[in-house]
Amino acid sequence: MKIAFLILVLIVFNGCGADRQKFTNASKTEITNSRVEPGPPQALSVSGSAENQKVLDVVKRIVGKDLELDPRSIDSDTPLSKLGADGLDAVEIIMKIDEFFNVEIKDEDVGGSDISQLPNLTIRALAEIVIRTKAASANPPSATPFSIQSGRP
Repeated sequence: MKIAFLILVLIVFNGCGADRQKFTNASKTEITNSRVEPGPPQALSVSGSAENQKVLDVVKRIVGKDLELDPRSIDSDTPLSKLGADGLDAVEIIMKIDEFFNVEIKDEDVGGSDISQLPNLTIRALAEIVIRTKAASANPPSATPFSIQSGRP
């Protein structure tokens, strides 16, 4: 009986995972394919490359979709709180950004573990964090050479 229950649980969890993956892929496609009309140029402080502008646009789309706002009407320097986000909204937005860009935004990158500070983040700040995190994962620090010493002279 216990084995049958475990098999049933595994089947249910695997099925849910497949549906979640389909939803995640559909959401990524929708966000990637949606178009934001260019507004006034807003260069990132990290670098003004086209790739960085794409990151900023995608972050803007994720925030817009989550807060039900038109991404074209969002100023990249406006804090999330002024766009109507509370701490929980900010956490959800960060998790969606993590998932979309396949990065892990750490607590210290967004001001520590104090959830009340998250709504003070701007879209530009989030985009810069994504860019730095992606750059760090693409160029991991090189390993320090070491030697293994045997106990023999």
